[in-house]
Amino acid sequence: MGRTDKDLLQNRERWLPVQKEMNQNPDDRLRMFFDGLCKYARYSTFEVCETLRNADLLNSANIWDASTGQGFSQYAEHQKRAWSVDFSQLDPTKLASGNDDHSVKLWTINERKSVNTIRNVANVCCVQFSPHSANLAFGSADYKTYCHDLCNIKNPWCTLSSHGKAVSYI
Repeated sequence: MGRTDKDLLQNRERWLPVQKEMNQNPDDRLRMFFDGLCKYARYSTFEVCETLRNADLLNSANIWDASTGQGFSQYAEHQKRAWSVDFSQLDPTKLASGNDDHSVKLWTINERKSVNTIRNVANVCCVQFSPHSANLAFGSADYKTYCHDLCNIKNPWCTLSSHGKAVSYI
């Protein structure tokens, strides 16, 4: 029997010491986010503010203006479903998308066509830019994570291959 969200939030203090004993890093970003979420959820309820609708879920990548809920750009080079999109923190005009056509497309918001493509042997499940360098990592359905230097994308500079399933998050 699984726990409910409410039970998890109410009994969080009981399992927090167990986590610390398991050598969890107290500065972990995910833990800090969860701490804040738990504090907020105790005194508030979540309410849907806006629903973003996408006209073509299978063949395009839309960029939304979060303040208005309106799309302001659409990229449609992928042959199949796009699973993941990430903007570069170093250069917010650059973005990458990963999809079922075994490729990562690199884009700039100033151009309608992709500026580069990284080919892969399997579906690309997730993409993420490094926040500190010109590197991009992506997870694949071939159970591997690939790291690319965006100045030289021909071959990955690092491949992590010990996963037991498709890599869904970076």
